[in-house]
Amino acid sequence: MKKPDKSFIMNSIKLILLCGVDFATKKRFLRFLSCDSREESMINVAIVDDDEKVADMLRSYLERFSKENDIEFQAESFGCAVDFLSAFTDRYDIVFLDIEVNADDFIVKPVPYFDFSLKLSRVLKKIGVREVPKIAIKNEGMTRYIAINTIRYVEVFRHRLVYHTCDGSIEARGSLNKIEPLLTANNFERCNSCYLVNLKYVMGIEGYTLFVGYGQNSKKMDELSVSHPRKKDFIAALNKYLGVNT
Repeated sequence: MKKPDKSFIMNSIKLILLCGVDFATKKRFLRFLSCDSREESMINVAIVDDDEKVADMLRSYLERFSKENDIEFQAESFGCAVDFLSAFTDRYDIVFLDIEVNADDFIVKPVPYFDFSLKLSRVLKKIGVREVPKIAIKNEGMTRYIAINTIRYVEVFRHRLVYHTCDGSIEARGSLNKIEPLLTANNFERCNSCYLVNLKYVMGIEGYTLFVGYGQNSKKMDELSVSHPRKKDFIAALNKYLGVNT
């Protein structure tokens, strides 16, 4: 195989969307991405860059983006375009290249995470990946936008809301009644008057104790109380979310 002309090498990173993939494969992939269970979905990414530091940076950005948006990536690195082309199959859904080609989008190096995130979100939207809804939380004079699916549960504590996320807790003013419609539309349910729980993180129920996990690869759990009046409805909502027939 002839090596790429060095005149095509440029100091940028290109995002290629389903490059060289036939229509049937694209259709299968879009159907795959529309699956409700994101845990079973995987977006395969190829990183083509001869700079190991840049490749490692892109991997770290993908990991951060994955954590923030609940989208799973499987990344594979190649040191040059020749190696990538030799191994290329239609399993790659997104390709990051540092050579000049017809691309879906591009980012100029050095790459800040914010720019990377915006561009990647745009590409994912084009291939049918649903945007993760976010909630605006005012905290310490700053408005933070948190992906709803990273919130494990929300607690009322001393007339304030505490958002317990996978990365820690955020306190803010507000009421459960005000945020409840948005969160219940995204698989949250009250287990008592003080807690609004993301059903995704429920690990189990024992009596009137609810066990809420911290996400994948963590064995930590918080124990919350389930009130007697709400237990039946909470379990019904959980079984519906899990697809359990009772």
